[in-house]
Amino acid sequence: MSEMAQLDVLICGAGIAGPTLALILSRLGSKCNITILERATATRATGQQVDLRRFGLTIMERLGLLDALRDICVDETGVAFVDANNKVKAKFPVEVGKKTQNLSSEFEILRGKWAALLYEKIKDLPNVNYVFGNQVSSIEQKDNKVCVHFEHERPSAWYDLVVAADGQRSRTRQIAWTRDNVAPALPFKPLDCYIGLYSIPMADSDIRTTKTGMARIYHAPGRRSILTRPDNKGKKMCSINLMIVVPPSDTTFSAGISSTDPANESVQQSNRRRLEAAVKDYANIPAQKALFKDLFKDVGWEVDRLLKGMETSEDFYLQDLSQVKLKPDTESPHLAWSRGRVVCLGDAGYCPTAFTGMGTTLAIVGAYVLAGELAKGLASTTATDKVVPTALAKYEEVLKSYVDIGQELGPGIPKLAFPETAWGIWVLRSIMSFVSKTGLAFVFGMLAASMGSETEKFPNYEELGLMS
Repeated sequence: MSEMAQLDVLICGAGIAGPTLALILSRLGSKCNITILERATATRATGQQVDLRRFGLTIMERLGLLDALRDICVDETGVAFVDANNKVKAKFPVEVGKKTQNLSSEFEILRGKWAALLYEKIKDLPNVNYVFGNQVSSIEQKDNKVCVHFEHERPSAWYDLVVAADGQRSRTRQIAWTRDNVAPALPFKPLDCYIGLYSIPMADSDIRTTKTGMARIYHAPGRRSILTRPDNKGKKMCSINLMIVVPPSDTTFSAGISSTDPANESVQQSNRRRLEAAVKDYANIPAQKALFKDLFKDVGWEVDRLLKGMETSEDFYLQDLSQVKLKPDTESPHLAWSRGRVVCLGDAGYCPTAFTGMGTTLAIVGAYVLAGELAKGLASTTATDKVVPTALAKYEEVLKSYVDIGQELGPGIPKLAFPETAWGIWVLRSIMSFVSKTGLAFVFGMLAASMGSETEKFPNYEELGLMS
């Protein structure tokens, strides 16, 4: 009798993508041993809202998690566009139970709560082990195995597969993609949008304006906007997104002026330079707060309250929105999302940014496909040296079209969504008002939901026991 194939899998990142993959792989029992490595000392309690859409809903339902996720959804019933006097100019309610795409999803969930739910679900499983407070320091690949060395005191270990699920700026990806001691360029397609995210205590106006707990979007000249969103049920906290778009086309230097001389900068040029510097100095939170206070101090509306709350917020972080676009390897088998036996999952491999609303859904679908292909391989052979390479190739082949659609941006995004002038803001609000009042929002939502319907017909991996 032949010996049963068994995989040792290391997943780097304990957010949503990695633990979802671990949960699905755990269904293979003794065929798969999974270690989840997280550099933080515990699951991260902080994080902004993420949403769940389309085929991601189906996967969560098959995993038996849909009701649990519904219980931790934020109390957000839609999105309202407001002016400086808090007058609602357009509103887009959540279409509960309908197969439409909207500005808000029926499933809007705080990232930290979702990660905590997954942790509680899998922490005691016999074939899953969490390791906190550590990260990968180096990787060696040889003899159909991956030897991983760790940053802190932990013996090096061999794995059949390493999964980089540690986000857009994945450390694991950068290490695995480095060749001949030359680190690869960051695989980013920048969208020229910078966001300061944090949470503050909720005020009456956060609920009173729309009477239903909708998120609010306020636009100001200079391609600036503020998004306020209610947190989990209870209406105690409110998450704040201060967003500014600084496209290169707005920062072009006049002929004959040196781009290296800050004295000759325009306001937009100065803003872009300062924002880029703040992103690089990612640990300097006080400086980042001071920068956003300076950038938003004159926008009006409720900015005084929001900036005052930012000063004492403990969860502020700065994010520059960029899509991850990995290129195929120059070496055989010429895959884009993997190098040898190290593969990217979720934002590490194909981050679409918040503008699409598809980041978490892509990560979940990716976890399902990767686990399914590994399970199919394990069921058909006892040779683990063949299981992983075949699964990684199929993972990319099956998922690629879905990722391509998930990364699609609307025409003119983000510039058109962040007007430069007061007149442009009036035009945007007028258009949104017309769309919301005429029912076109529902029509557009149905069209958006139908996009890519063919690509969502993924294989039903019988080996996972998750058949519909």
